[in-house]
Amino acid sequence: MASVVELESKFLECHICLETYRRPKTIPCLHSFCEQCLNDYISNCRELQGHRFPCPVCKQLVDCPDPSLPRSQWASSFKGSFFLNDLADCLKRAATPPLTAAPCSVCQRRNAATFCLDCDHKLCEHCSSVHARIPTSSAHEVVDLSHCHSPQVHRRRKRFCRTHRDRTLDLYCPPCATSLCRMCHLTEHKLCTGVTSLAQAAEEKRAWLKELEGRTDHYICKLSRINEALNRNLEAANMARVSDAERLKEFFIKAMHALRKKQEQLMAELDRIYQDHCKALEEGKRDREELLTALYNARDLTRSLVEVGSDLEVMQEADSDLGQQVRGLIARVDTLPRLQTPLASVSLEGEAAKGVGRNLDQLSLNRRRTPKLLKRIKTRTGLDREKPAIRDMAVLPEGQLILVDSANACLKGMNMGPSSSTVCRLALPPSPLRVCKLSDKEVAVTARDKKLYVIAVSDRLEATRWVETRHEYWGLASVGEGTLAVSCPELCCIHLIDLQAQVLHTISHDASATPLFQEPGYLSVTASDPEGGGYCAKKCIYRLGINGEIKFKYPCDGPFGLQNPRGVCCDRQGSVLCVDREGHKVVRLSGTGGRFAGTLLTTVHGLSFPEAVAVGDNGVVYVTSDNTSATASAGRNAGTQDVLLFEIL
Repeated sequence: MASVVELESKFLECHICLETYRRPKTIPCLHSFCEQCLNDYISNCRELQGHRFPCPVCKQLVDCPDPSLPRSQWASSFKGSFFLNDLADCLKRAATPPLTAAPCSVCQRRNAATFCLDCDHKLCEHCSSVHARIPTSSAHEVVDLSHCHSPQVHRRRKRFCRTHRDRTLDLYCPPCATSLCRMCHLTEHKLCTGVTSLAQAAEEKRAWLKELEGRTDHYICKLSRINEALNRNLEAANMARVSDAERLKEFFIKAMHALRKKQEQLMAELDRIYQDHCKALEEGKRDREELLTALYNARDLTRSLVEVGSDLEVMQEADSDLGQQVRGLIARVDTLPRLQTPLASVSLEGEAAKGVGRNLDQLSLNRRRTPKLLKRIKTRTGLDREKPAIRDMAVLPEGQLILVDSANACLKGMNMGPSSSTVCRLALPPSPLRVCKLSDKEVAVTARDKKLYVIAVSDRLEATRWVETRHEYWGLASVGEGTLAVSCPELCCIHLIDLQAQVLHTISHDASATPLFQEPGYLSVTASDPEGGGYCAKKCIYRLGINGEIKFKYPCDGPFGLQNPRGVCCDRQGSVLCVDREGHKVVRLSGTGGRFAGTLLTTVHGLSFPEAVAVGDNGVVYVTSDNTSATASAGRNAGTQDVLLFEIL
């Protein structure tokens, strides 16, 4: 009984009224509804577009089968689902207890005990025994009457022709797409070709449905993986939000602590300056007060001498000590040091204050930018014998894309047009490794034969010169006019060389003589770095100065680490983009401190085993993606590596 209820809720419940179907109708998106429910929905729908209406479940636009009909009859024009009708009847009979007084279909005197699936008759025990002894019916399949309405038995029941009611439907006419009996084949369908047995047609259709079920399961698994990737990205975003919030909080705490400390220092210095200044003022005031008192006394004595002194007293005192004292006091006044002007009030208009305000204005949050897929470029050409393996690429200012195909031992140039692209190629056996742009019309290429090539790019690719190198170089980047940075996995170092492969400088150890690299791989250079700093991705990601000083080191472990770092490049903002091949993603690192700034591209954007990444002058991000998994059944060399173009909004 529980299985019947489960089947009804899963297959026989209308999505509008949530009850068992009444005259079910199936629309092209394979959702079914009661005819009346669908009719009411169409009549009240406000989102009609001509003779189209959105499905109540998936919102897919559905065309009316007969546009000439009024809207009130659209629901009846859709095909009814005979399978749902039969299944509903079967489950309804299975859910109903069997009648104890069901008469035998043959004798009509006794209660039926069994049911013949071939005759579609209910039989009592006596008629069932006779039925089994008759040669023509002895091979019929007979089941207990209590099981005749179960879904398992329902599938094995014979269906009888509506025209010839004593004939079973055992043939199928493909041109008419209908089931028929043998009498119908001889009368109404005698001119039809390809008539086959119903069982054979059903088996072929079941095989097709099984294949369709397998494909559905494949896409369910695919969407499940995408949802898992979305969940991982959501979890990483939440972790990044928490990490950014903590770092922001820590930054402001440190900034406030530094400001308070600076405030205390300035306040102490301000108190000392004012104390010294006030002390000097007080000493000057005391000296002047003493001198002023002496002047007052000398003036009073001089005035009294002038007013009441005799001529003899005036002459004696003026030429004696009084005159000398007054002249000495006057001389002291003239020789007094000049008083300092009062200290000016503190002003916040200086350069230091301007710097603080400017830095505060620059404090902002880096918003995650949304990528938009612009184009997918197929890298496989008719001359390729192997599946392309794009190991590196370079983007020239005029939109020309240079690809390194190590599997086919060639260099491919693509001149991207508005609607199509032209391809040229240059064979570089045994295998090219990396490429970098030298100028608007030239690129440099490293190869496994220990050679460095300079390739001219026009409507074709031409090796204008090449030079042999002492070691096999992999990563390649241009750090200045006529100077290249190359990675040497053999020596675990980076060489700065000229175009004649002469080593100008070697970067292998830090200031403490500790080795820097383990098999250095890809290199890139950012134009925003005045020193031409390079980046190397292998086990760790480094940002190096032109003389080898480490500006940051990003280890490829931890919650935001990389499983298998490959290509690196720098965007126009100075950030570092790095490919994680096994992680199927492209991550962004800040160009200053090397902090994790977010995941830029993932499997949600169509990435699969990315290898190389580049950024054009217009800011478009180019990244390779392997689509071999979609065509793995086609053979070893099936599939290709596409180049995806993304605009970062």
